[in-house]
Amino acid sequence: MKKRFLWAALGIVFALLFTTGCQKETQEDNPQTTPVAAENGIVPTIPNDPAGCRMTMYDFNNSIYGYHVADYFTYTNGLVDEWTTQYGWVEKMEYDSNGKMKKARVYENGILLYTVVFVYRNNKVVKELWYKENTTTLDEVTNTYNAKGQMIKNESAAYNYHTLYSYEANGGLKRWELYSGGMMVVSGDYTYHQHYKNPFRSAKGIEYAFAYTNAGIYSTPIWPASEKWTYYDEEGNAYVQYDLDPAKTIWHPAQQNYPQQVEYTDILTGGALIATFAYENCGSENKTTKSTVFAHPLPKTSIQPMLFLNGHAAKSLKEQLKELREQLKK
Repeated sequence: MKKRFLWAALGIVFALLFTTGCQKETQEDNPQTTPVAAENGIVPTIPNDPAGCRMTMYDFNNSIYGYHVADYFTYTNGLVDEWTTQYGWVEKMEYDSNGKMKKARVYENGILLYTVVFVYRNNKVVKELWYKENTTTLDEVTNTYNAKGQMIKNESAAYNYHTLYSYEANGGLKRWELYSGGMMVVSGDYTYHQHYKNPFRSAKGIEYAFAYTNAGIYSTPIWPASEKWTYYDEEGNAYVQYDLDPAKTIWHPAQQNYPQQVEYTDILTGGALIATFAYENCGSENKTTKSTVFAHPLPKTSIQPMLFLNGHAAKSLKEQLKELREQLKK
């Protein structure tokens, strides 16, 4: 709803600076390699566990605004090799010998846009270095975590946005807030009445949704029973896009306590919002492919939250937010 359940969607925080020497080493570490790249001749592999479901598709159908959007995942040796985002960019993944994210090469229509290098501390990604194509021009996205290892902030140095996260005692994401230029522009609130596992956790290799500005949403252990999206104008006035009623949520289970489909009802309009998932390596799995999903671009007259949740789009967040607010006022 990511973007929708935003599972997007996008970025993280860090509080520590790295030495010039470390930055130079990272900048020089940009050779072209294959997805799921080998390190020291070793290709990381996750065992082909017959019980290990792997999500191949997340489709979100919003009947209120009349659109489908979807994320797709493909795998090599049990790790995500390509992740196609809801806004069309393709993340081609590379890993170290331990199966940890090393790089992502970001493409649009086959053209390389960015090379993303992941910097770790205490086994967590504390910084993303976004290089324009293969140059040294970059944005630094930093990630901050609490004592439980939960992401609590993402921040972009070049694009001047940050996202804050708070959690329930059960580990579920309670709320996230996206700020641009110090002003809150959108928030998401969640409740948890069931304990179905978060399908994004089955996308092995992807540690969090770095492709979206609300990156922390993918990493929580369970899937929400409801979501509320709120936008804020220049004066701080709130506009609720949708508010889902957890009492009316209908669950359709898949294997291994993952949801196959979740049907939501909007309190404000009575409209339906449906999240559908497909998996592989999961027993009697539903291998939905791109050709069988009704994904299509959002109408120009509709609210397009996923677009501004792409923190590295050609248009700045400020420009995207201006367009969004104009739509909200109609």
